[in-house]
Amino acid sequence: MMYLHLFQLMDDCSLSYEQLGERLGVSGMTLRRWRHNEPRDEVPRVYQAALVEVIYQLIIEGSLAPSAPVVQAMLDRNANLSIGAALKNLGLSTSDLPASGSGEDRMIEALASIGTDGGRKTQIDRSSGLLNYFQKLGLDWKDKIVTLRDVITSTQLTALDKVVAYGALFYLITPFDLVPDYVPIFGLIDDYGILAMAVAYYARAAKKNAGSAAPAK
Repeated sequence: MMYLHLFQLMDDCSLSYEQLGERLGVSGMTLRRWRHNEPRDEVPRVYQAALVEVIYQLIIEGSLAPSAPVVQAMLDRNANLSIGAALKNLGLSTSDLPASGSGEDRMIEALASIGTDGGRKTQIDRSSGLLNYFQKLGLDWKDKIVTLRDVITSTQLTALDKVVAYGALFYLITPFDLVPDYVPIFGLIDDYGILAMAVAYYARAAKKNAGSAAPAK
């Protein structure tokens, strides 16, 4: 990414040199020196990965809108992310991907793998503002997000019952347009498709449970 993206990020999030420097792993003085560089020069390669992580975290915290120009710049410049790197951002490895079953079944398994991670659950629990942002995208989005939020706050469901909802919501809050089309399972499915699949999974589970609880005639 370019220096202009770095300082656009700092301005958009009202970060001081010291605050951004702490997140990026450089001193505030270094950032002040970088201000004098050519805006379209690239930030040193050694800091590129850290800068992407900073952007992720600011989005999750709700300090940076997913629609911000600096986020789009990051996505454009990481369009050719490798399979391994893309899956790492999801908290998965190639060995975690189910090798058999229908596409939908494999997706549910993969979402469950994402949702079992305690750190990712904590990120979701702390991302109320960002989830509210996505709910404003339209009634269909709102209905599906609210359904999944109801799942993770339910006192009637076990922690195991909730992992698919956590996985789907985590997929949503991270800018996974980074995932290229050739990544197994995830590549050709957008955020809305993930939400719809997770909601359908819980609808089927509720119907099945209702049927098994019905009194025999």
